[in-house]
Amino acid sequence: MRFEIDQDHARALGGSSGEVALTLQTLLSGAPVTALRDGNRLADVVVRAPPEERAAVDRLGDITVATRSGASVPLSQIARETVIAREPILWRRNGEAVLSVRSDVVDGAQGPDMTAAILPRLAPLIAALPADYRITAGGAVEESAKANAALVQVLPVMFLIVLTLIMLQMRRFSRTILVFVTFPMGFIGASFAL
Repeated sequence: MRFEIDQDHARALGGSSGEVALTLQTLLSGAPVTALRDGNRLADVVVRAPPEERAAVDRLGDITVATRSGASVPLSQIARETVIAREPILWRRNGEAVLSVRSDVVDGAQGPDMTAAILPRLAPLIAALPADYRITAGGAVEESAKANAALVQVLPVMFLIVLTLIMLQMRRFSRTILVFVTFPMGFIGASFAL
């Protein structure tokens, strides 16, 4: 929404662009009026319109603007509202423009499970994309892949350290092999115990 203020009419009623902007900022986004001290931190107290009024885009013209002369004027008398299309903010990741799609999942579902269910359905769309475009999964799936990649790098070293410690405790290579052979059975027993 864009408000084009009729400057002549606004001045005649004792208003200005700054007062309209301040009123809209206060009602829609909020404005700090004071601060509360919480220990050694300050928390701003923000004043703004109730959520149902902020969401009612069709009634923005009914907002009253206080002028310097003390009069209250409806916004529709001094400004004309228009709906315009605006270029979005272009986000970049690794130097490339990115369009992120986010969503919430239903209760009881996990993000990676939903991603795994959606990606096969997107396969025809992904195949039809031009060469410069691609669809990649981010979020929890991406973070999980990063964590797994980091674990794979240290896994051989961890395995050698565990093998060395078991060999030092068992003092024989045959007993060490016995520990590794019986490990799956112990894992099964532990899972049943849980």
